[in-house]
Amino acid sequence: MNWLGKNTECVLIIDGMSKFQILQERDNQAASIFFEFLRDNFLSPANRALVFSSHVLGTTHSCNHYFGGKREVRLEPLPLIVNVEKANELVAGLSIQEMLYYNKIPGLIYTRETNMVFYELEAQLKKRPPNLEAVHALLESFISGNDVDLDFQPFFDTTRSSDGETQVIWIMCHMHRILGILVKLFLTKTRLSQISFPTFTGSLENSTSPTRTRMDLKSCLRSLLLRFFCGLDCAPFFDVDCSWSFSYNKFYKRSFGQSSYSEFRDAMLDGPPREKTKFPHVAYYAAPSQDSWNNYDAFALLYETKTTKSPTVLGFQLRERRATPSLGEDKAEVPASFLVRGNASGTSTTIKGWRFVSKAEAVEFFGLSGAMWIPSELEKLR
Repeated sequence: MNWLGKNTECVLIIDGMSKFQILQERDNQAASIFFEFLRDNFLSPANRALVFSSHVLGTTHSCNHYFGGKREVRLEPLPLIVNVEKANELVAGLSIQEMLYYNKIPGLIYTRETNMVFYELEAQLKKRPPNLEAVHALLESFISGNDVDLDFQPFFDTTRSSDGETQVIWIMCHMHRILGILVKLFLTKTRLSQISFPTFTGSLENSTSPTRTRMDLKSCLRSLLLRFFCGLDCAPFFDVDCSWSFSYNKFYKRSFGQSSYSEFRDAMLDGPPREKTKFPHVAYYAAPSQDSWNNYDAFALLYETKTTKSPTVLGFQLRERRATPSLGEDKAEVPASFLVRGNASGTSTTIKGWRFVSKAEAVEFFGLSGAMWIPSELEKLR
């Protein structure tokens, strides 16, 4: 530090300070040496300051621990993109979905190319693979926001709960890569490969119907798969526990063309093969296009036992705003029908045979990260 001099005024800016927090939590000596260097040269002397960025709020605790309370750590949120217009000033042609895919953080929008850090992560996990409990905890954090393992913290954004606890928010463009790595590690041991995280492309205005959007269907499916994989409850849709097995688009015998429920039911033939399926079982079906089935976007068939001939049928329709579907000719054959609306009401009701899911129920079901994708939130970014 001789080149800087003892009395020179300056500000030190560090990007990605969470890396040093990881070292500190692993009791690496380099962390203490680094923080002591900052304390002695940029906090103790007069007219000097330290500015750092981190996706992990816990970094501030590490700083305070080593700095000995000499300076207050002032926490400011990173600047986020607030609407499509601002995003397109950085990268022309970004849709609302793509903004959310990069978590609205300008730095992520700028750096969309493959990063070597994922190759390093994959090599690290191959040498020291996480156990299945750690994988469940990681995936469950999408719903709960609970803090994650140190190896993954740099790939998440963080926020604070109402009681001041640190919570994680998934950055989708990171998590697609991480899930791909985990699938390779655990493909033969778990149902992890069933959890599909499709890349969200196209704008809301280009959806196949003026009142419905596939974004809803993907968000609902993603949360549903995660809940079943992690053994979480699926209220308000399913009153089943985590002992039930689960399949997604596995036993349908035809292509997903436009059809009525009765045609879908006939195509199911005898349902899941009895000798290969664990019962009780939930068979979930969602067509690639939300216009594939009249009146419904997805179905779930609940087989309570291996000998169940007539499963309980749940039907789902997902709408962007507040429209109410008609009963339709299928309604008599689908006794349990759920309507998830982007602009949902504050309370759940049943109208024309449809069980309307309230906003609170939808937010709870989609989870902390998934709730960012419901249409009422997308509307704010237009």
